Amino acid sequence: MRDVQVAEAGPKITNWAWVQVTESERYTDAAEAVGKFAAFLANTGIPIDTAPRRGLRVRTSSFRYQDDVEAAFKELEQRAAKGPPNLFVLVILPRQDTTLYSVVKTLGDCQFGFHTICAVEKTFTKENPMTFANIGLKWNLKNGGINHRVKDPIGIVAQGKTMVVGYDVTHPTNMGLQPGDKDLPPSIVGLVASVDKDLGQWPAENFFVRIVDPIEASFDATLQYLKTMSDKADPNGFPKFAVPVDALGVILGYTPRKNPEVSPVGSARFFPIGPTCVEKQLGVNNRISAIRGYFQSVRLGTGRALLNVNVTSGIFRTAVSVADLCRWANIAQYGGSNPPDPGTTAVPAERCTIIGGQSVRSKLSGEETTLMLDFACRSPFANALSISTESRSALGLDENPTLQQFGLTIDRRLLTVWGRELQSPSVLYLKNKEARTFSGGWNMRDVQVAEAGPKITNWAWVQVTES
Repeated sequence: MRDVQVAEAGPKITNWAWVQVTESERYTDAAEAVGKFAAFLANTGIPIDTAPRRGLRVRTSSFRYQDDVEAAFKELEQRAAKGPPNLFVLVILPRQDTTLYSVVKTLGDCQFGFHTICAVEKTFTKENPMTFANIGLKWNLKNGGINHRVKDPIGIVAQGKTMVVGYDVTHPTNMGLQPGDKDLPPSIVGLVASVDKDLGQWPAENFFVRIVDPIEASFDATLQYLKTMSDKADPNGFPKFAVPVDALGVILGYTPRKNPEVSPVGSARFFPIGPTCVEKQLGVNNRISAIRGYFQSVRLGTGRALLNVNVTSGIFRTAVSVADLCRWANIAQYGGSNPPDPGTTAVPAERCTIIGGQSVRSKLSGEETTLMLDFACRSPFANALSISTESRSALGLDENPTLQQFGLTIDRRLLTVWGRELQSPSVLYLKNKEARTFSGGWNMRDVQVAEAGPKITNWAWVQVTES
């Protein structure tokens, strides 16, 4: 980085400090090197307050790393309490020590929230520009800056509409443990992604998350979250992100999922099982039936969001007593007596009923498959009529207070996609003579082929008869 500056610097670093950790009275004072380091950052285009800083020296030993470093960071926290947020701390270590380094990073970055960068005393006090540059580049990234840009960027990336995604793996190498040690923790994997066209920042998201208890989000919080997904460059355009699309899917599925007369299957299929249920019994025992339902999903269009609704069919159990089910399954019945058991409550099978409307995933027989296909096959017009009328009640699309709170309204008209209707082509024959087309066909009266192949001289004919 000789005679160059960073491509884009973050805000001016005014709240920063330095700490020198020592293990004996013999050490090299780093104050002069720290001053030159600050001047070096200013020369490389990283704005920083170069006023001299009073360093904090920490005398410690391997048995007191945790306590001594924590006490020093508490003092820094008190010093910086009245200053701006985001304290940058340069920590100068007496030597390369994985245990001490781990203590500094855990306390500084995780517990106190400092932006810490570590350097080794012997290397740092040599005032090597390469060392200063490496530390400065890390500080600039932590401060939201961009160190460099690619001279010839890829087109789709340069437009700022492409996200590059990858994994950032942190291995437990700075814990003083050897590979294979039973106490060695696993590596930590973070999902990282670029946030702009410069590819200079790669914030990470921890995706190993286990939800212990269900969490209910308020309408206001959800609305505010969706607003953050909008494109600031085009406030009228719908956000082109998968997260708000999934959120809209949850909102639209909330009402039918709560309806006791609708049976949800998966995340997007809903089947009416109440008085409006359209079903067909499959098989002679009527143990299962086919029910007509609806699949819904959100699709993003040009400047708007579209609700895609399709007619679908599913297999469900019919309400039946357990006694009848046992007879259908040819379960043998035996008489006998059982000794009294005070901890057991027995209910006769005739008094137990299997609740209907439960989805069935078992394989159908040949007869059941035929009946199912006969029930599912319908004309496009019949499906369109069901979507525009019956589906609105099943999915709760009309007069829905939940949708109203989110400002969502679903138009009753089906969308006609004219782009799918192709115009008839113009067909040209010899001498650019055009043949008139009608309903995808045309005749060859008074025309000749556009270009003939070689003359056919070797040909014959055969007539096949049956009498």
